[in-house]
Amino acid sequence: MKEVSKNRKFSRSYSRLIVLVCLLCGSAALWLMLRRQQTKPGGNAPQVSEKRTPPTDPAREAPPRTRVLTPALPNNAVRTLSSEKFRARFSARVERREVESVLRTLEAARADVQHRTAAAALHQSEQSPLDIVIHDTTGDFVAATGQPWWAAAVTHDNQIELQPLEILRSRGVLNQTLRHEYAHTIIDQLSHGRAPRWLAEGLAAHIAGEGALLAQEKVTEELTVEELERRLSHPASPEEMHKLYAAAYKEVQQLIRTEGEASVWRRLVQE
Repeated sequence: MKEVSKNRKFSRSYSRLIVLVCLLCGSAALWLMLRRQQTKPGGNAPQVSEKRTPPTDPAREAPPRTRVLTPALPNNAVRTLSSEKFRARFSARVERREVESVLRTLEAARADVQHRTAAAALHQSEQSPLDIVIHDTTGDFVAATGQPWWAAAVTHDNQIELQPLEILRSRGVLNQTLRHEYAHTIIDQLSHGRAPRWLAEGLAAHIAGEGALLAQEKVTEELTVEELERRLSHPASPEEMHKLYAAAYKEVQQLIRTEGEASVWRRLVQE
């Protein structure tokens, strides 16, 4: 009986082994069949491929972006307001009434300078319009002009660029700055940009009515006009700049007392 039982157990184990082998063989055959199908053209095997962008219509293709080097005034926010001879550019952050006041001050300065140059028998050509750029922040002003943060404004070619109006107003120099910078446009025009810096700054300060402000600066160092000219090109601080402007104003005032203002204006043409 024990022998027969052992044979039966062996027979059952053998049968299970045969079934297992058959299952493995069947699985292997099925895998091979699927593999062959996947490697055929049109098979369903996942393949790694490059992502290809569908062809675009040239008429619909967006134009390349161009970097605009005027960070102070984004194109979608620029507003303009013009008077007879001036055109202001400013953002929506600046109130219209403030810009109107700026334009009125500049028109008054223009009439004043025309009267002064006419007295000197000089003719100034009308460059119309003169652009006025009002920056939103001091950072915008510095980035656009390359001037130090303490500069109030800068004039070049046919354009005046200003610090934010609220900053100039808080310093108490808004109107003087506008008159000063407009005077520079006429001084540069008459001298063809060749006027000595000390003469240009001193005369602009005179036209702007900055005498009372500059008189507060104590000029303790006597400078020759040559040294004054050299140092005016690169003032190291606002304090030094004010002292140098005061020295330039003092030199021009001396010329006006001895020669008359008309003679000082004619110097610009002779320089």
